[in-house]
Amino acid sequence: MNIKFKKYIRGGVRGFTVIEIVFVIIILGMLASILVPRLVANKNDAEIAKVKMQISAIRRGIEYYKAAQMGKGYYDELYCFTKCSPQGNSAQENEGRSKFDMDFLKTRNKGVYPMMLDQSRKKKGSDYRLLFKMVLATPIKGAENNNEKGWSRINNSGGDPYDGRYFLRVANKSIIFDYCSPTLHKYNDSMCSKGGKFIPSLNGKFFCIGQPSSATRADRIADCALLGEEYIDSQTLDTIEDPSYWSDPAETI
Repeated sequence: MNIKFKKYIRGGVRGFTVIEIVFVIIILGMLASILVPRLVANKNDAEIAKVKMQISAIRRGIEYYKAAQMGKGYYDELYCFTKCSPQGNSAQENEGRSKFDMDFLKTRNKGVYPMMLDQSRKKKGSDYRLLFKMVLATPIKGAENNNEKGWSRINNSGGDPYDGRYFLRVANKSIIFDYCSPTLHKYNDSMCSKGGKFIPSLNGKFFCIGQPSSATRADRIADCALLGEEYIDSQTLDTIEDPSYWSDPAETI
């Protein structure tokens, strides 16, 4: 090879200086600081948009269910299936609830609203984590543990929550939604109630209560607002005395 050409190659191709390398690293770091949060934000926005559509679908499903029940001639908005098992006896309650499969819930309900949105504490089978089956043609697959994103019937401690309570994990938050019916209230008087008394304005509602009760009110409001939802504080709502027919001993399974 020509000596002059060799010198040209050596002179034209040189390594980066330390200063140039540091400068490139700084520029890349600045770009990353701009792009990475934007990517994360876009991902969170997409997850939240999906959740909002699911919430709307669940509420539409409840309204469709109500219309179908009224078409059958059922108009009782406070219908309560009270005698599945006596409240306060956990063994009998669990035995009674285990019979609450989907066919039972559909055929025995004489009220306008679903008694539950899925099949309660039926023994955990292959479809146990298919949520909102009562009101969605295509149920939502629930999370299998308390670290998985999406809807779940698993609380933040890894156990099952109250019937009618759902944990939504999205955007690094765990947000609680409740569904209310007199039947659910009968089984657990801390649900849909104040001072153990049922709150009729929550009947048939699927609503946001934010983080667990240990969180501040401001945090719960912010969590619900993240999803475009209003925070519902049950302690500010009116209650009713349990109607006498809720304790009708003739209604049993």
